[in-house]
Amino acid sequence: MRFLTVFRTYSWDECIGEMARKARDYSQGGDFIVSADFSRGSFPTSDFECIGHTETEISEFGLPIVPKDRALWHNWDYICPIILSWKKEKYDYYVVTESDVAVNLPISLLCQKMQEENIDLIVDFIHKPTPEWIWYKDALTVSDNPLGCLLCVSIFSHKALELITNQRLKMAADYADGTRTIWPFCETVVPATIRDAGLKIADLKDFANLSHFHFGEKYSEHNPVVNEPGGFVHSVISGKKIIDLTLSSRPIRNFIDELPSNELSLLHENQADVQKSIINRSLNEPDYAATAVFSRNFNINIYDKNNVAQYKPVATSSLSIFSQSHIASEADNLTNPRWTGEFSFHTDCEHNPWVVVDLLEKTFLKSLLIENRHLHSERFDDFTIETSLDSEIWRTESFELSNHPTDKKIFVTFRAPPSARFLRITSLSNDCLHLRSLKAQSLPLGPTQDLSPYAIADMSTVSSYSQSDDTQVEASSLFVGADDYSIHSKNEPYPWWKAEFDRLVVIERVRISIRSGWNRRFIRFAFETSTDGKIWTVIRLVMDGNSPSEAPQNEVIWSPSNPAATRYFRIRLLENGILNLRQIEISGRPAL
Repeated sequence: MRFLTVFRTYSWDECIGEMARKARDYSQGGDFIVSADFSRGSFPTSDFECIGHTETEISEFGLPIVPKDRALWHNWDYICPIILSWKKEKYDYYVVTESDVAVNLPISLLCQKMQEENIDLIVDFIHKPTPEWIWYKDALTVSDNPLGCLLCVSIFSHKALELITNQRLKMAADYADGTRTIWPFCETVVPATIRDAGLKIADLKDFANLSHFHFGEKYSEHNPVVNEPGGFVHSVISGKKIIDLTLSSRPIRNFIDELPSNELSLLHENQADVQKSIINRSLNEPDYAATAVFSRNFNINIYDKNNVAQYKPVATSSLSIFSQSHIASEADNLTNPRWTGEFSFHTDCEHNPWVVVDLLEKTFLKSLLIENRHLHSERFDDFTIETSLDSEIWRTESFELSNHPTDKKIFVTFRAPPSARFLRITSLSNDCLHLRSLKAQSLPLGPTQDLSPYAIADMSTVSSYSQSDDTQVEASSLFVGADDYSIHSKNEPYPWWKAEFDRLVVIERVRISIRSGWNRRFIRFAFETSTDGKIWTVIRLVMDGNSPSEAPQNEVIWSPSNPAATRYFRIRLLENGILNLRQIEISGRPAL
């Protein structure tokens, strides 16, 4: 008894190579070849003897290339004339297995059973087709009593393989002259042709363990069941293929609760590869809210320090009929560097449409680059920019603009880089909002430190009690401190002291020591900041002499809950009086 095992494949990777080795090992006593479809290009098949073939070569037998894509997958039996003539050898039995089948049973035993029981064909899932079957109409053109099967593993006698080859060539002639209008799928042709010829057919399940042999189930190459002896396992894939197939089965955010480690198909894969693939898929959908969760859960940082908006979740005030999908997360394309479309989102025509970007963490925003849609760019002419730490309390920001009218890019520079997690851009119009892209640059900051080395101090006036008649010299002494007092202004309306920094700084803590016994002089005051020394913003008012935070009687300590970057810091009395203090400490983070 002579048999030939044929291992069919359309590509090659480590997993396919392992399945080929298993099939060869279980083909002891017979011959073994790889049958490779090179229609899309050739590929190496390791150390296996290979019969390469293409659709062009197959068509030379007169067989039609139907359907035009993957004809050799659709028509398994097209390789019959090739293997019948291989080395001009004649075998008693031909065993054909696919590249995603794990063979765990000696092939010789199956061939021996066929010989003993005079069987001409063993296949899986022999069934009478019903109208629900995808190939039902094909089956009706093959036989009045149609029959179907699965051909992932099939064993033919020489007589059966010759019969199928001749039947297909006859069908091809009829199809060429128009007598046959439907080219039937191979899994309807094979079983019906063999049975109608009076040859014996048997089901694979009667000879092998098929408990892990399924049409839709995917098994990792590393799953122990793939090596269970006594049967066949289908379908076996591994690495990127099985990860991508599993992840494509449902929306990626489902894997937030349905952990990938609970997926049988992914359990035995490299979890680092699985996690990276999940994040990549969430980026491609896109669904950046899911990306943020995965990035945090997997401890994988995919964010760009040079563009703090990149891959961050986006929400819009509405969708419209011009939106490219009904999925709200399509707006995520606004921060997607891979996006190449005309616009990333499209709101309805409404009053003051808006878009919000969640930066995921508190960030000091330095500038924005907004790319407007090129068509109808006039719809985005007047707008506001707001920031928030909690998406509830919003602050309108002051900024400077520069435009490139040809490429529709708008450069936004914040006058006082705000601390924000959420960024909202609102179009002041009754129209649509449709932007193409957004980039955001953060303000790089050094570690928390004493900010006095970066500052030049000044004050409103000096008095006869001052240590110097120069306001800057007098004001600078406040950084050093004294036992009694360091600065002493005149008795005047709204006296002040200020620090001008040589760069942007983020003030995190201010500690002021008041002259002992003179607390009543420092009861009503304000802390103010400015980016240009001209326009000042009050950031803290004290009207009753109480320290903004717990401190000794002669101290004021203030730590802003939402600090902003500034170039100037000023202390100003809110009444007529004398400003005389012992010392000031300002700590925070300087811009790099």
